[in-house]
Amino acid sequence: YGASGRNGGFADVTYMGFLEFAASQPPEIARRVYDAIGTGMAAIQRLVSEDGVDCELERNGGLRLASTDAQVEGLERAEKLLRKMEIPARLVDGAELRSLVRTERFHSALLVPDTGILHPGKLARGMARVAESLGVQIHEASRVVRIEPGTKVRITTELGRLDAAQLVLATNGYTPQLGIYRNRLIPLCNYVVATEPLSRAQWDALGWSHRHALSDARVLFMYLRPTADGRIVAGGETASYYTGGLPSSGNNAPAIAKLERSLVETFPALEGVRFAHTWGGTMAFTRDYTPRIGPLRDAPNCFAGLGYCGEGVVMSQVGGRILAAMLDGEGGELAALPFVGGRPPWVGPEPFRTLGVKAMERALVTLAGEG
Repeated sequence: YGASGRNGGFADVTYMGFLEFAASQPPEIARRVYDAIGTGMAAIQRLVSEDGVDCELERNGGLRLASTDAQVEGLERAEKLLRKMEIPARLVDGAELRSLVRTERFHSALLVPDTGILHPGKLARGMARVAESLGVQIHEASRVVRIEPGTKVRITTELGRLDAAQLVLATNGYTPQLGIYRNRLIPLCNYVVATEPLSRAQWDALGWSHRHALSDARVLFMYLRPTADGRIVAGGETASYYTGGLPSSGNNAPAIAKLERSLVETFPALEGVRFAHTWGGTMAFTRDYTPRIGPLRDAPNCFAGLGYCGEGVVMSQVGGRILAAMLDGEGGELAALPFVGGRPPWVGPEPFRTLGVKAMERALVTLAGEG
């Protein structure tokens, strides 16, 4: 459940605040961080090749699409940063872009080689199977309602309680419901649709033969991926915040309708396509768009890996590796990364947080010339 199985299935070797970080650092330092994040993609690849986790992983690269001059300028800045790090990203447009995907909505794109797509539910279930084969016990339907730090951490569930020497919080957007980082995480809810399987003629009309992951450069962007059984999964367009940081129920009819319209605007050849599935989930955002991995400030035996800002498929694999080393009392070679240690920046209490989030969203869309 949650982001683990309900995300859009993008595997990006980055996090949302990475390019801003890279712009502030020498290229060699930024590249080291990029390579460290790449260990998360390598971990997923090992799950597939060594552990038999069939999560439909495809590493075909991704296209970040632009429809305005301002968006193209943003892609040009990103390309320069990535190429300084010797990452072979490049801009494509005109006939070359149309050879990769046919859409009149966008006229330029940044091709990023390391992006992958996968089936997140199959990845989560496959990881659970591998963990259980190693002796890990997984107790589902054991909702935690309270955590009390101490020499021993007391964990109260709906059905009982236990004491543990160490605790890891991997609850991302659900964490504030436990009273932890309540004023430091922003749970935003995202929605996804999946079409019925497309016909061969429909796929030919889209010209999407290289099966790149697609996203666009708007503030409230859409992302698209093909599936192994011939569907299109589309997500994004909105990032709903519910007062009090409540998680998504999985349904938001206006958000889903907007997403369905946007898919047809991108590919008019899909006019009349049927949507077979819709779902939603809750992400955790931080004010600086950077995850936080490490011990809680006042509870050194309690650790957290969260705040992935919608980029958690690969980053959570990195977070798991770092947390495993910390549980063993080691810093590990990844301990110096910019997202290790410290707390997320303060985002304020309710009701001011709700007002601030909504005002920030409107301002970003307006400044980008999108609304």
